[in-house]
Amino acid sequence: MGGLVRFCIKRPVFTWAMVLVLMLLGVSSYNKLAVALLPKVDIPIVVVRTVYRGASPNEIEQLVSKPIEDAIADLEGLDKITSYSAEGMSFVVLEMEVQV
Repeated sequence: MGGLVRFCIKRPVFTWAMVLVLMLLGVSSYNKLAVALLPKVDIPIVVVRTVYRGASPNEIEQLVSKPIEDAIADLEGLDKITSYSAEGMSFVVLEMEVQV
């Protein structure tokens, strides 16, 4: 190791030239990296909207939302089920597992 240090001290121009070459190679390699900071990911979400005119939110939940949730609960790849029941309508949101 002492020989390398002695060589670099005796030849500073060569040493700085090598440092510059290594830095340029590093910058060039960095620019060619194919790394995406924010890769495009398709998030699989399915929304089921139903309408039942004149029904209260409780009726919608029991007669529409809950049966839909029960029917799809065992769906393969299902990550999360969220439902919203309102006057006369229901939204059931299915979030599937993201496949990378």
